[in-house]
Amino acid sequence: VGLHDLLKVAAVFGRREAAVFPQGRVQTIAQRHEAHEIASDQAAEQQVVSGHFLGTAKFGTHKITSKGDEDGFVAQLDPQGKFTWAKQLGGTGVDGARALVANPGGGCTVVGHFTGEANFGVRSLTSRGETDIFVVRLDDKGKIVWLKRAGGALFDEGHAVALDSTGAPTITGSFQKTAIFGSQKLSASSANNNSSMFVARLDSAGKFYWAVSGGGNDTFVGTAVAVDRHGNSYVAGTYFNKITF
Repeated sequence: VGLHDLLKVAAVFGRREAAVFPQGRVQTIAQRHEAHEIASDQAAEQQVVSGHFLGTAKFGTHKITSKGDEDGFVAQLDPQGKFTWAKQLGGTGVDGARALVANPGGGCTVVGHFTGEANFGVRSLTSRGETDIFVVRLDDKGKIVWLKRAGGALFDEGHAVALDSTGAPTITGSFQKTAIFGSQKLSASSANNNSSMFVARLDSAGKFYWAVSGGGNDTFVGTAVAVDRHGNSYVAGTYFNKITF
């Protein structure tokens, strides 16, 4: 065990009782590590967790090592709190898995950021500039189903993701100056490279369907997103003064 443990236990709180599984503990010798989000696959009663780390981390019997600076991670626990797999996401730059949501048929969809060339299992992405956005779908075994990139020449980050009833994701976050989402290009409202927020929809196969931006002369960030049963998206975030969509 290194500086401290990333997760002390995995805990389940039911309507009438609470169960704590010590085997959910993450032993780590990483220099830095942080968990950002956890989601539950209610049908399979499995949990998935994402975040970032630097160094080497052990999720039960599964060990992952960062390739340079901070990398992202995704790990899955079974109903008894035992880690079934753990994946490292990223390359030699600063990378992180910021948010995730459980897929209807198992596995998860993850959004985050990466710098330079980043590896996602057997696939890789290269950023257009400083930091770009990634969206990756993993199956219940941790294998990549599809992987997508968005962003531009400056600093762009994905902060949240939600799914509709068909499994199509909506993502939100921030970008500077310009950012490309599939065939669509967004332009920030600020003339001095402050961040604008974005909301983008992909289909269940990972193709970008639409993207919109909101901003002004200050900094604007999309921090949370939800999708209702009709497919409408609701986004929360931060802004200063006046925001325009």
